Amino acid sequence: MKQILFLFSFIFILTTVGCGSSVLKTEIVVGKVTFNGVPLIQANVKFFPVSSGEEAQPSYAITDDAGEYRLQTLYGAPNAGTTPGDYVVTITKAEMVSTGRKMRDSEGVISEERKPKLVIPKNYTEIEKTPFKVTVVAHKKNIFDFELKDNESK
Repeated sequence: MKQILFLFSFIFILTTVGCGSSVLKTEIVVGKVTFNGVPLIQANVKFFPVSSGEEAQPSYAITDDAGEYRLQTLYGAPNAGTTPGDYVVTITKAEMVSTGRKMRDSEGVISEERKPKLVIPKNYTEIEKTPFKVTVVAHKKNIFDFELKDNESK
């Protein structure tokens, strides 16, 4: 039994850590997101790599109360940034709004039905339509601020 447990532990370590030193080399990426000049709070900021490959890593952040973000990858250290390269950037911000309908949950409690509604224009949320494209450079300050505007103010 101990041998089987040891074998499974060894396999787990190999599959999660790997055999070599595959430390993800990231660069700090920070910035601020505003919408019509006002900080956009609790928005999702996502960097999608333009090229593919082992080093190309999608990255994400959530803006704070000042609209500021600090990027991280899924496999990198928290707030450690992303790998150098070209990225397409999407920004999403939604709020839960009432549908005007009532619903009953599994315990029989009646509540108002809610659904997410985008707070910003949809073009900022789609990879194919976003105007934001950036290049993360190794060993340099990577500060990217994004100013979003209403469709009416364009």
